[in-house]
Amino acid sequence: MEIKNLILENTPVIPFTKTQTDPRILSRILKIDKGVIECWNHWVNIDGTWYYFKDFNLYYDPAKHFLNELIGEVLANLLELSTIQYNIGNVLTDDGKEKYVLLSKSFREHGYKYLLPEQVFDRNCINLRNLELIRENYKTNNKYRELVSQLLKMVALDVYMNQEDRTVNNLLFKKRGRIITLAPLYDYEESFDEYDDDKPFTYKTPILGLNLNDINEINKFPELKELFSFFITLDIEDILDNVANKHKINIPESQRSQYRKHDAHMKKVLSRII
Repeated sequence: MEIKNLILENTPVIPFTKTQTDPRILSRILKIDKGVIECWNHWVNIDGTWYYFKDFNLYYDPAKHFLNELIGEVLANLLELSTIQYNIGNVLTDDGKEKYVLLSKSFREHGYKYLLPEQVFDRNCINLRNLELIRENYKTNNKYRELVSQLLKMVALDVYMNQEDRTVNNLLFKKRGRIITLAPLYDYEESFDEYDDDKPFTYKTPILGLNLNDINEINKFPELKELFSFFITLDIEDILDNVANKHKINIPESQRSQYRKHDAHMKKVLSRII
C-alpha cells in the first residue's frame, strides 16, 4: 500500500525541499561521523532545525514500514523509553511527484559523547550477560539499575514488535563523565513480520541476545517478565487509534488486521514464558 492512502485532508504535513549538504559540513554541525553521513545523507534544514527524513518508496509495502515507525514511537513512549518523535513531511521527487516521508529532529545533545554498542559492551556476549558486566562503570547502583531498566524495556519492545534491525547502526548510547545511558531509540521499520513457529524465538542485537525458550535467563531479570506481561495486556486497537489520532492519519482495516494478527501471535509466545 502507498503512504498517500494513509493521508487525510487534515493530516499535518511539513513540506520541504530536498537539498544535498557536504557530508564534511554536516559532520561538524551534527557531530556525526562523516562516514555515517555519507551512507545516510538524508538530512534537511527546516526553519533552522536539522531533521532526518526517512524515505519508504523503495520498500515492498511503504505504508506498513511507515506505520511501523509510528507504532514503535508510541510504544516506546508508553514504556517511558527515550525515542525519536516523528512528524510527517512531504517533498517533491526529481520527476515532480509528491512523496510522503517521516521527519525526526537530530537528538544529539551538547555535552554528551555518543557511542556505538561495541564501544560500551563486550560483543561476544549474545545473551543478557552484558547487563551484569556494566556495573563497574557506575558509582551508584541507581545509575546501573537505570541503564539496565532502559535496556530491558528495549528488549521487551523489540521482542513484541519482532524487531529485525536493531543492528550496530541502529542503537546508540550517550555518555557524560562515567555515566552511560541509552540514546533515543530509532528505526522501528523492520518489524511486525511473521516468523517460523517451528524455530525457537531468538532476539539478537550486537550486544544483547535472548532465547525466549531459556527461562533461566529470563528469570534473572524479573522486570523483563513484568514488561512481557505489559505487552500481553496491551490493546493493539488502542495503539493504532493513538497513532491515527496523534498524526491525524487513516489506518485502513487491511493494515489493522495485520497488526491484530501479529499482536495475537506474540501474546501467545509471551504467555508461555511468564
